[in-house]
Amino acid sequence: MTALLTIPVIHGAEASVTAGFSPGGPALDLILQFTGSARQSADVAAYDFTSRPVAQALSAAVARGVKVRLVADEKKSRDRWSLVSQLA
Repeated sequence: MTALLTIPVIHGAEASVTAGFSPGGPALDLILQFTGSARQSADVAAYDFTSRPVAQALSAAVARGVKVRLVADEKKSRDRWSLVSQLA
């Protein structure tokens, strides 16, 4: 399965979009960078959430006082390998 990640980056009046592909691309690094730099909030949407490094980064963001919101597929969230329940 191939995934595409786009992260909008907004600085003042300027905006840019960064794209990463997975597997075999920089998507994980982009997500970790985005999550690590979040100061106020981080909104995440995932169909299949199984990445332990991302789960740890989101938990660390919450510990820093960042408001994290996660939208995940209901059925896939109950999957054996899903980490959604660890983030609740």
